[in-house]
Amino acid sequence: MASFYEVVQNYLTPYYWYFLIIVSFVIFGFLGKYAYDNYYSVNFDAGNKDLNDVANANMRDKEANVYFFYVDWCPHCKTALPDWIKFKNQYEGKLVNNYTINCIDMNCTDENEEITEAIQEYKIEGYPTIKMNKDNKIIDFDAKISYTTLEKFVNMMTQQ
Repeated sequence: MASFYEVVQNYLTPYYWYFLIIVSFVIFGFLGKYAYDNYYSVNFDAGNKDLNDVANANMRDKEANVYFFYVDWCPHCKTALPDWIKFKNQYEGKLVNNYTINCIDMNCTDENEEITEAIQEYKIEGYPTIKMNKDNKIIDFDAKISYTTLEKFVNMMTQQ
């Protein structure tokens, strides 16, 4: 009488490669399911993704912040303020050369912690001052503040 081992060996020898392939598929199937359940599905939540605007994915999250530093008592600031307001009303939230423009007023008359940090970060030495923060680079506005010069500044700096 043949032993159990001999019977199994005689029966499986012609089908050895088929058996090995099936066992490999089963093992990799379980490993794949485990990896999907514990890593991929936990980290990917389609509910949080904005999949409606996939064609414009390269244009999202590109912002240019334009800061207007001024003080209430400065006559030059008072002269520049109407042009800044006109510019801000026209460009706030608009897309210019694939950059969303954010216009930020920084009234430095009453300095608080936020204003002091901004003054130091942007190296403000006088008023009124316009600065642009685009792609983590600070760009100085070096012209007389008017609607036209602000418009040209934003158009030129967002093309680079």
